[in-house]
Amino acid sequence: MGSWEIDSYFQAKQLRQWLKQLNGQKHDEHKNEQEELEQEAETEQDPQDDKQPDDDVQLKEEPNTTSLFISTCLFINYEYQLTTKFRKLFKKSVRHARFYDESTHVEIALAIDNWIAKHTLSKSSTIGPHLQLIEASAIGIGALYFRGTFLYSFDASKTQQCQELKKVAFINGTTKCRYYDGKKHGTNWTFVCLDYHLPNHEMLERLSLILVKRNNCSNDRSGHIGSKPLREGLNICINPRFALLEKTKSLNDFYAALKKSKRQVMELSFPKMNLESFVHLSNILEEPLDSAFDVTDANFGRMCRRAKELGLCVSQLIHNVRFVVDESGENALPVDVLNENTGDKESFNYPFDIYLMDAAEDLIFLCGRIADPDPSVPFADTLTNEEPENVSKDDHVKDVNASKWKLCCPF
Repeated sequence: MGSWEIDSYFQAKQLRQWLKQLNGQKHDEHKNEQEELEQEAETEQDPQDDKQPDDDVQLKEEPNTTSLFISTCLFINYEYQLTTKFRKLFKKSVRHARFYDESTHVEIALAIDNWIAKHTLSKSSTIGPHLQLIEASAIGIGALYFRGTFLYSFDASKTQQCQELKKVAFINGTTKCRYYDGKKHGTNWTFVCLDYHLPNHEMLERLSLILVKRNNCSNDRSGHIGSKPLREGLNICINPRFALLEKTKSLNDFYAALKKSKRQVMELSFPKMNLESFVHLSNILEEPLDSAFDVTDANFGRMCRRAKELGLCVSQLIHNVRFVVDESGENALPVDVLNENTGDKESFNYPFDIYLMDAAEDLIFLCGRIADPDPSVPFADTLTNEEPENVSKDDHVKDVNASKWKLCCPF
């Protein structure tokens, strides 16, 4: 009696083809249904929607966007989570950055995770993938930069009292709130900076949450936050070394040298210090801290209190001088700004930056660094005549308390 020989391989092949055909038919049916739904949605859609810019954030309902600041900054989106959209805006402006200590990076990321979970309504389990640690060895500074969005609203005329912001969950623990009304200075941006001081925390000594409110939303693409600096006219020129001003001559030589460098954009704006009682910037540099800071509304935290105790002058705290005036010293600089030279180390005795907005009005901006100077390099008890590292003797001003302020700019 004969027997049937079953080809299992052939049957399996036929079965696979049949299943593939069946799945393909179902996929085609599903695809057709989706296309019909999309066509119906397009017919019902407003024709004006096609003219909206192709961007993650619609300009008509653009949320307030955070700004970067030289500090340990924490930016949270509207769900109290760290945003997944991270932009390295400062990497082109600050010194060349790279990871120096991966273990420290992980520890700081974990510390911020714990802090977020404790002080906010965060749903984010970890921020490790979105954390960028920049340790600039030339200045001994570690900085955490984030860029995110946070949906909030406040009345610019009442923000100084922070009545609206006090309702936000993460306002608890804030030691200070700085407010900058951009309308008074001809810009459409209002800044609110919330400072968290964590003296008992090993990794996170200070956190700053910076909120930026766009006062007038416009559909004009030129006014979008991603297309130009936040502060119109506040374009910062960065001097690569500790620079001093000479009050008896103009800034022509300085800008002639700066123009030879590459031009890039950096966005910083506060805290401001209006030197109403001083005529020249060199005068404020010679003032002792206890009197100089008393005539301003700027607060520089623990470093300044430490420096006041030592009786230092403002000139001993200057790390860089960043000018925002043109060659005449009276008008705002054009849009282009200059990149910082990365080849030289700076002294830790100069932990602050000065931003000169207008030489005629003596309106300047001072920004404190994120941490104390290196403990191995103590503050000088008196004015020093020692030369900083990597500065030639020909260009260096030996007496920092001299009446004339010469320029040390090795271009």
